[in-house]
Amino acid sequence: MKTRGRARVAALVCAAAGLALWACSSPTDNTQMEFRLPVEVSEVRRGVLEDVVETSGLLRTPAGVTIAIETPGRLQVGRNREGERLREGAVVEAGQVAARVLGEEARLHARVTATRRSLYVAAAELRRQRELSEDRLVSQQALQQAEGVFQNALHEYRVSSLSAAKATLASPIRGTILHLAREQNGMLLADGQQVGPGFVVAVIAPLDPMIAEVQLIGSELRRVRPGLKARIRHYAFPDVVLKGTVERVLPEVDPYRQTVRAEILVANEGEVLHPGLFVEVVIVVEREDVVLVPRTAVTERSGRQVVFILDGQRVSKRPVQVGLADDDRVQVVGGLSAGDMIVDRGLMTLVDGARVRVLGT
Repeated sequence: MKTRGRARVAALVCAAAGLALWACSSPTDNTQMEFRLPVEVSEVRRGVLEDVVETSGLLRTPAGVTIAIETPGRLQVGRNREGERLREGAVVEAGQVAARVLGEEARLHARVTATRRSLYVAAAELRRQRELSEDRLVSQQALQQAEGVFQNALHEYRVSSLSAAKATLASPIRGTILHLAREQNGMLLADGQQVGPGFVVAVIAPLDPMIAEVQLIGSELRRVRPGLKARIRHYAFPDVVLKGTVERVLPEVDPYRQTVRAEILVANEGEVLHPGLFVEVVIVVEREDVVLVPRTAVTERSGRQVVFILDGQRVSKRPVQVGLADDDRVQVVGGLSAGDMIVDRGLMTLVDGARVRVLGT
């Protein structure tokens, strides 16, 4: 027992001696750790920034024609080159027959033939009377009588031709058929059905260009003016952006909505869009090539807007003046140049001259 106790005391003495030796040999570390704020940075770049007015509008055609019946009869819708009946959505050329009114057609054609024959006879007689008059073989009264007969025949021929033309309904313009031979309930009218004066056979209009009517409110009234460019799209065609131009801003104010109507001329290339659709309209009020920074890079210190520029391992505060902006970027007017590195994340506790650690490097 005595031997075991002496061994334990010896072990404790050796341990204490070893600890004292380590304490004497270990240098004292008086270095102080300096904390660096974690930040993210981005490069200042130049880019195009737009000041825009975003609204929506209803599409319509800028012009069109309505073809209606003037003489009663049985309707026959026109045919295309393949002999197929015309239908809504088809494109017709100027002068192409959209429909005919049968029943009166034969009688009108016979009358045109008769009046044309009478005109030829009157014209031949007038020429003969003029030749005889030059030889002084007929009186002046006979010549005047022949001229009167000719004028009457010409009038009758023109009237009959006009009446016959009313039975053949042709399109005066090139365009797309928007409405064709429908009853009041919307049903298509079959060939051979009786129609009366005033029945609308067809509505034809060109689909390129088109007009988008938009309503302007508030500050938009002073920002939008004729000549501004616009972009038009419909949700059904998310990848199709059509070009437009502000055609006019109407002076009349809607008394209930307190809005002013503006018309955008839309270049409907490929006739993608159709009348009656609601479309998104972005009017570009201003477009500039400017110095841009992320919105998150601009903060406020002492009532002034500033950015923090990376300078080695420190940042320096720089007051800036901002201009145009969109959802993600803002224009900086003076104070920065393309290529500068600025802090765009971690600005909350930054001060001028603070040491930083750039994340991701």
